[in-house]
Amino acid sequence: MNAGLCFFALMLKLNVLTYCPLNAQIFRCYVLVLWIAMLVSMMAGYCVSGTLRYRSDLPYNRLEYLLLLTSVGPLAFDVFTIIAASSFSSISGSSQDRAVSFQVGGFSSFQQVILEVSNFAEVYFQAGFCIFVRRIPISGLDDDLRTKALRCVVLFLAVSNGALWLVGSFGAYEASQGIQVEYFGKNEWKIISNIVLPLSLFFRFVSCLLLAKVHLRMLGRHDDDA
Repeated sequence: MNAGLCFFALMLKLNVLTYCPLNAQIFRCYVLVLWIAMLVSMMAGYCVSGTLRYRSDLPYNRLEYLLLLTSVGPLAFDVFTIIAASSFSSISGSSQDRAVSFQVGGFSSFQQVILEVSNFAEVYFQAGFCIFVRRIPISGLDDDLRTKALRCVVLFLAVSNGALWLVGSFGAYEASQGIQVEYFGKNEWKIISNIVLPLSLFFRFVSCLLLAKVHLRMLGRHDDDA
């Protein structure tokens, strides 16, 4: 938990100076590493829980429906950004110089695409992981190394999503949309961002809430809900 608070404090500090190219680049590299770490942790979670029973008959609850609905936001944001960033890679000459001025924090269009693909993969697999881990019957688990590893994965994902939600609430991502504004147009992108960004923030909040409930259930402090 202390590591999660330190992570939030660092990202908030970088957010305050996000308009500075160097700090913006550090911020985006930090987020990229976090998304990759979350992907690796989910892979580890699937590995350690591969032999556990899975309650496929458990119905979806309201939070899971919200999770699937809000996941459209970050996925759509990534797709739009990939389209915008990819368009600049084919620009040459003086137009290329103009395009470079819209690169965020010194990121090239290729690096921007890598960043968004990583986020797309993290969001896609996390939505499935949240639904999967809630359907593992905790009552039948032994307090062995495998269960502790799964509990650590769930806690890490919950803290990470909570930190991303808090940092995003302070507008950390609003300063990194120059490429999208240039490609789609200021008014058009404003309409798009006013839809997908709130959904992205809500996705992080719902993910944090779902994973926190699973972690508490593993500790025996929360009843299993349908």
